[in-house]
Amino acid sequence: MQTYYYIDKNKQKHGPVSVNELTAHGVTRDTMIWQEGMDDWQNAGSIPELSDIFQKEKKNSFLDDNPFFNFPRPYFDYIGKEKIFSLIFIINAVVNLILPFWILYKAIDTGYFRQVEPKFIVILMWLVIVFACWVGALLWWDRRKKLSRISSSEFIAIPVFSDILQTTGEWLGTMIAIISVGCGLLASLFLGKDMDYLFISEIEKVGILGVIIGPIIGYVIIISFRFLAEQLRLFAALANNTKEIATNINKIKKI
Repeated sequence: MQTYYYIDKNKQKHGPVSVNELTAHGVTRDTMIWQEGMDDWQNAGSIPELSDIFQKEKKNSFLDDNPFFNFPRPYFDYIGKEKIFSLIFIINAVVNLILPFWILYKAIDTGYFRQVEPKFIVILMWLVIVFACWVGALLWWDRRKKLSRISSSEFIAIPVFSDILQTTGEWLGTMIAIISVGCGLLASLFLGKDMDYLFISEIEKVGILGVIIGPIIGYVIIISFRFLAEQLRLFAALANNTKEIATNINKIKKI
């Protein structure tokens, strides 16, 4: 079966896609497509082999152009592509921006500011948390861009879940490293026994070693989540390669 590559409305390349799947991927007469053996990209409607497909498309144009049938189309297109997964990355980025203010509210509500002296240390610790959450938000937002490279894969959910798993490990390890170093150092130097009032009171048991142990724990978490994520990518790669091998075998049989 012949396969084609195509360029979508966002100028991104996809494929290979079989002839029967072209319209399901949103390919129209005006979509630029290409396959091995072609000198350059061409409009799909200009290729004789695809005339039957677009003839059927023309017959269904009444339904496609009718607003009563077509109004949920943008939603269908959104949930049918990899873009729906970008919401997970966006939500996590937003949560990281909100988290420091929730922690500040809890600190005031539970009386940290009244119990701990000097007050400026608690403020500095909160600023460390703000910095850690800002880095976390930027991390989730940056990893969202990786979804574009997955769009050409036949199997999308597994690689995306793999990226979410890896990013979660990177986020968790980074947060632990930054907060343990910043807050742990401030608490060890200035608070002493007052650390009992704080969420980092466990640092008191190990002293300044907590500043060293935190980044080590963060590093182990990042590596461990990366290992698990790569196992999922391996399954997706095997599935994609199996399909590609089957497609090449079919091409050889036709020759």
